[in-house]
Amino acid sequence: MTWRVIVRMSFTGRGSHASLRNRVAKHLVACGLKESVAVGTWEGQAVSAAEVAKQFATVFDLLSNPTQIGVTQLEQLWIYID
Repeated sequence: MTWRVIVRMSFTGRGSHASLRNRVAKHLVACGLKESVAVGTWEGQAVSAAEVAKQFATVFDLLSNPTQIGVTQLEQLWIYID
């Protein structure tokens, strides 16, 4: 089964958000999503549902414990799947 997936997120907190963002981005790319720099989203038209579920589990773990990486916190996460 394949899904179309769109993800958009933003971060808040002191310091650079790049470390957390880059770690999350690595998992989004691993499941087949590509970054659209113009609008700040990651999108995949036909990505493996199993791989998305596996990588999102890791993403949610990273986002739920951002202190592993720094003082950055998730401000917004928007996920669209169809």
